Amino acid sequence: MFIYPCKGRLTSPFGKDILQGAVRWHNGIDLAQGGTVEIVAAADGVVHRSYRSSSYGEVIFLLHNIGGQEYETVYAHLKSGSRRVEEGARVKQGQVLGVMGNTGMSTGQHLHFELHKGKWNSNKSNAVDPLLYLGKDLDGDKYLNLHKHMKEWNHYATDVQPVTENAHKVPLKPAKFGGLSYKIEGNPYPNVYTIKTGQFGYQNIYAPRDKDSSITSSPVYR
Repeated sequence: MFIYPCKGRLTSPFGKDILQGAVRWHNGIDLAQGGTVEIVAAADGVVHRSYRSSSYGEVIFLLHNIGGQEYETVYAHLKSGSRRVEEGARVKQGQVLGVMGNTGMSTGQHLHFELHKGKWNSNKSNAVDPLLYLGKDLDGDKYLNLHKHMKEWNHYATDVQPVTENAHKVPLKPAKFGGLSYKIEGNPYPNVYTIKTGQFGYQNIYAPRDKDSSITSSPVYR
């Protein structure tokens, strides 16, 4: 499994992001914390790149092979002079790579962390939400289950905040169908998951894991 690459709070999730009034797609997550914060390898791997980029700033790319699947992680905006590994070096999970910084296209000290299922490419077509992988066994797809005792469940368009006033006027109805299961397509905020429904297409749903919902490696309801 992948571990968190540093301490810090999530300041920008994966997915749609509004920057200076413009909507863009954020291909990773941002973790921020003050002071000297060490950045560590999220998994065993090999250093693919270690250099200074105009956009990423001081950055390190690691290649990983987990269960026969290739992944690449990116650690960007590191502090100048803090990179401790060079291209071709083998690293162990938890090994210090550098220190959190504010280099490149950055507006404050943070780590921009990307996870790609496959190799990184300039189109970022292999980018996945790191929060779906960090601290989790990499055993395939995950499913969100809305349990059958729940009469209704709110859902939201993917471009709005998941708060009550933004809920779709027609809620999901787990009880009517004996429970509902959806493949998780994304995790844009803590406890908020992107699902694809038959009637409404892609939607976000707030679902803390408690007696009313669960996340499993296979769907509970068919």
